[in-house]
Amino acid sequence: MRVLVTGAAGLLGRAVAPLLRERGHAVAEADVPPYDLRRPEAAYVAVHGAHSGSECVIDAVVHLAGRRASVAKQHALAADLLLDNLAIDVNVLRAMRVHGVKRGVYASTVSVYGGECVDDGYREQDADWFPDDSVRFSAWGKLTAERAIEAMNLQDGASISVVRLVNTYGPGDNFGDDALVIPSLIRKAAQGDVGVVGADNERDFLYVDDAARGIVAALEHPTAGTWNLGTGVGVRIGDVARLVVDAWGPVQHFDTVHGAQSGTGAQRKVVNPSKAKRDLGWEATTPLAEGIRRTVEWYRANNNKAAP
Repeated sequence: MRVLVTGAAGLLGRAVAPLLRERGHAVAEADVPPYDLRRPEAAYVAVHGAHSGSECVIDAVVHLAGRRASVAKQHALAADLLLDNLAIDVNVLRAMRVHGVKRGVYASTVSVYGGECVDDGYREQDADWFPDDSVRFSAWGKLTAERAIEAMNLQDGASISVVRLVNTYGPGDNFGDDALVIPSLIRKAAQGDVGVVGADNERDFLYVDDAARGIVAALEHPTAGTWNLGTGVGVRIGDVARLVVDAWGPVQHFDTVHGAQSGTGAQRKVVNPSKAKRDLGWEATTPLAEGIRRTVEWYRANNNKAAP
């Protein structure tokens, strides 16, 4: 297939695009610059292929583009993040319709699940229009895009799949002040001061290469579907911090405050990935300690600077 990857310069895109090429697909990449997908014309040019004359050269779109942010930033920039992500999703989906591209994969999030998860993790049918207050804006945006895709599949006969990703991490992540859990802990380790509040909160962490395999498997599946991509294992944030310190080496200060941190949603957020294993033959294979070790090595090799 001839596949356009949006968000190609991001954490996921840098793993997905090479894997698609490895599997024999022709890949075009869109990201900023030059494609600011918040602008409709940029989305149309990206999907059209920019070099195709009057014929669209794209068979499918793997739509990974979007603004990620920590829970704190999701509150501070609630309107900016929601409106920008809605614009990106609507522009890409409209461009697909304009150019008759009916196949693709959309990267959604574990945040669409509301409330405490059951023992074996959130299942695909558990998505909730009333997600946790802490992530409600990002969740609403993702759910809106999911419903738009459902409508396109119904009306247009499209075959666009949805993957719901847990906390994805790995080399090339954002290690800045707005970093998510694992890159934030690595940055703290580099500074010699690792402090964790809410150490008993449990989250599901997925290494980026495993996520990429799941996304490509969803694209190559003959029919559209919705699949959770995660390990199915909850890990306490305090234990994640310990793994980071073990991978980094001695730090000047290391402290964890037990209990569940308020304002961060459900205490336990873990998906059940059994449907992806059954339908796609996919499962996560990278142990958390190994994934953290690789991420720490990448961070050290890149002069402890955040990726662009």
